[in-house]
Amino acid sequence: MDYRNYALSLVDDGLDGKQMLIHCLQYMSQDDVMDMLSSNDYPAPGEFDEEITEDSYSSIPSRY
Repeated sequence: MDYRNYALSLVDDGLDGKQMLIHCLQYMSQDDVMDMLSSNDYPAPGEFDEEITEDSYSSIPSRY
């Protein structure tokens, strides 16, 4: 069974996608999240104009 497609079909069928995203991020390790963001070309921490405190990302390795 392809669990990724199953999870997507749950969202397509009306499950709250934002809640599923939150659960996925809570389940994943910091390295998994960093790799997912990097692999999908999401902006690196600090690329936004918002004020970001150094403590917010102190556990993320420097390669990202």
